[in-house]
Amino acid sequence: RPLEQNEVQLLTYQRAPLAGLDEDDQPPPTPPPPLPPPSAPVGPPPPRPAEGPKAQPPAVVAQRDEEAAKFVEDCSG
Repeated sequence: RPLEQNEVQLLTYQRAPLAGLDEDDQPPPTPPPPLPPPSAPVGPPPPRPAEGPKAQPPAVVAQRDEEAAKFVEDCSG
């Protein structure tokens, strides 16, 4: 089959000389992963672990808030 544009770029990129490797020893370029069909339903994005207090469960956040309130009272009192 004819090479696609990105595969041609991969081939020319892999022609760079590597230390101790001949061109014949290099593995063939892996084809790009297939894209999902456009008819697939687009659901909500997968949940990512948020950085900061949002990643904590609500109970821990509430406990932290209480500790912070006590801390502020101790400092101001």
